Amino acid sequence: MPVQSVPVGPSVTLNQNVAYALPGRACLLTSSIALETSLDGTTWVPYVADKLTGGVFVRSTVGNALVTCKLT
Repeated sequence: MPVQSVPVGPSVTLNQNVAYALPGRACLLTSSIALETSLDGTTWVPYVADKLTGGVFVRSTVGNALVTCKLT
């Protein structure tokens, strides 16, 4: 499964139904719409807003998402 990575700092748009890799360090991810996360890229669970995460895959199934990733 080829994936792109979410950069730290600037806001970026994640395309719908595309998996993106988050940094390996803990980060705070903010999004304009609901996201899902996965440890292995196959089993997806809802992302809890304002929860620290990192080293996982992220995607949106409801539309393109504007996201920002900030290291803690």
